[in-house]
Amino acid sequence: MLAIFILLCGGLAACGSDGSSGATPPKPAKTLTAISIDPINPSIAAGTTVQLSATGVFSDGTTEELTDSVAWASADVTIAEVSNAAGAQGLLIGKSLGLTTVTATLGQVQGSSALTVTAAKLTSITIDPADPSIAKGTTLQLAAIGNFSDGTTQDLTESATWVSIATTVAQVSDSSGSKGLTSGVTIGSATITATKDGVTGSTKIAVTSATLTSITISPVAPSIANGTTVQLAATGNFSDGTTQDLTSSATWTSAAGAIAQVSDATGSKGLVTGAGIGNTSITATQSGVPGSTPISVTAAILTALTVDPAVSAIAKGTTVQLSATGDFSDGSTEDLTNQVSWSSGDDAIAHVSNALTTKGLVTSIGVGNTSIVATLDGIHGPGTVTVTPATLLSITVAPANPSIAKGTTVQLSATGNFTDGSMEDLTSQVSWTSADDTIAQVSDVLTSEGLVTGIGVGETSVIATLDGIHGSTTVTVTAPVLLSITVAPANSSIAKGTTVRLTATGHFSDFTTQNLTSQASWTSADDTIAQVSDVLTRRGLVTGIGVGNTSIVATLDGVHGSATVIVTPPILLSITITPANPSISQGRTIKLTATGHFSDGTTQNLTQLVDWVSSKPTIAHVISSSWHANGRVFALRPGMTTITATVRSVQGSTVVKVRGCGGIGTCQ
Repeated sequence: MLAIFILLCGGLAACGSDGSSGATPPKPAKTLTAISIDPINPSIAAGTTVQLSATGVFSDGTTEELTDSVAWASADVTIAEVSNAAGAQGLLIGKSLGLTTVTATLGQVQGSSALTVTAAKLTSITIDPADPSIAKGTTLQLAAIGNFSDGTTQDLTESATWVSIATTVAQVSDSSGSKGLTSGVTIGSATITATKDGVTGSTKIAVTSATLTSITISPVAPSIANGTTVQLAATGNFSDGTTQDLTSSATWTSAAGAIAQVSDATGSKGLVTGAGIGNTSITATQSGVPGSTPISVTAAILTALTVDPAVSAIAKGTTVQLSATGDFSDGSTEDLTNQVSWSSGDDAIAHVSNALTTKGLVTSIGVGNTSIVATLDGIHGPGTVTVTPATLLSITVAPANPSIAKGTTVQLSATGNFTDGSMEDLTSQVSWTSADDTIAQVSDVLTSEGLVTGIGVGETSVIATLDGIHGSTTVTVTAPVLLSITVAPANSSIAKGTTVRLTATGHFSDFTTQNLTSQASWTSADDTIAQVSDVLTRRGLVTGIGVGNTSIVATLDGVHGSATVIVTPPILLSITITPANPSISQGRTIKLTATGHFSDGTTQNLTQLVDWVSSKPTIAHVISSSWHANGRVFALRPGMTTITATVRSVQGSTVVKVRGCGGIGTCQ
């Protein structure tokens, strides 16, 4: 029928077309991508066989049985040989001990499996089922299981020789394709044997007179999608309470072939195919006894997904819109782009959107190849995307339009913006230039690329260039800024009550300095130890208040400089003698008092502590060695003398005038 269809299509302008010019173009044909061999890496005894099967994996995610289509080969035919003969394709025979590789090839695609041929010997054969019972006129499939000396087992049903000891009771097939199939002929018992390499296994089969009373169909009331299949089994229920599989011997019919069709052909009996949506019943009949089950055929199910385009090549950062077409069990197709779930084999190379409005939109992320898969109801549709390198679109220089003081620097960076939306630091790769080096200079030297230095007040552009792409920013250079302040002297020691004048020197970004004493704001960390004047004409003048040490800080424009001031105890500044310049008569005395004046403004009576000296002791004598008489002056003869009080090198003095007496015994 397929050949007739192809011939008919070849003779018509458009097979299945309505003749319109806008017919949907055919879908890309699926391609074979891999072949798997089953069983995987088998091990068999020398002289035994194993049936291999080949399954093809296709680009649309489907699989197909290819056992009879591939070319089978053994890498070493002295160890094992595999058949390519019609009806026996894939049948492998172990010949001698060893290891070989078996391959299945179709076109350019090949699958392989390792095969080990062992030295194990067949020790016994077990027939399954053991000692069965069947009704007269029915059949039963027996299996021969070989047991080997190495503990392994192997199915020998097709390689063993089958014999019935009593063919008038039960007959067993020894024909290829039906070996071990036993038929009940007459009531009684018979021994069935299977022989391989001189080893025989046997079982006793009883053929009863039981009659078929009913047939049970399983699965019961199945539901299948239109275009899909389900394998039904017919189980005979006999009068003696036994059951038997009648699937291959019963006659199968469908009540409505337009809804569901059932095969009655040898090898596929009971296989139901959904033909149209609806309900019907399937019946299996044997010996006039029917058994049936209802079956529901639902809407077609998805069987395959095709991604279009199947192979895409896009530049990094660009996109491509993929579509997904579903193939359904009833042969129909549908655009499922917005219904499938999209995934990327490697999101680092390409990302595919699952957002409602952009489903299937692939965005390239990194250079390379990745698969893009559409999935719905467990069905996968693969596609491949190749991402080529992205190109540079623009360069962004940061910071944008910076302002720096003369003599200072700013580090610029260059960021490349690429077609894939990615960004890359190109600071060390671009070429840096300044439009005016008298205002700002930019380094193009390795390890300092993009470092801008303010040279003169003004504005200029700084440009970064790579592969003919330019990026720029405007640099404004302002007047130099204050960087630091030095307070001098850095360490001062003053007596309590005394002062010291500090100066503040500013260091600027252009390496110049300036006296900022009168501009800075002055503060003391501890006014109880030292106070500093912030009055315009006396700024920086520090006065010792209490013994200890504190820091004095000069601040301007947020920049600080400091010095340490140590305040020692107050010092004696002067001595005052009272009464001042006294006048006394000859022969009389006067008590002088010495008062000390200290740096903190305090005074103290030092009369007992000072050294008293008279410049003319013959005119007036002053006592200096007596604790209670210190400072007492004795007038000896008329005249004038200077009395001095000294302590710690500090002196105070006064002039004492001695008057003479006007007559004997009378002093004026």
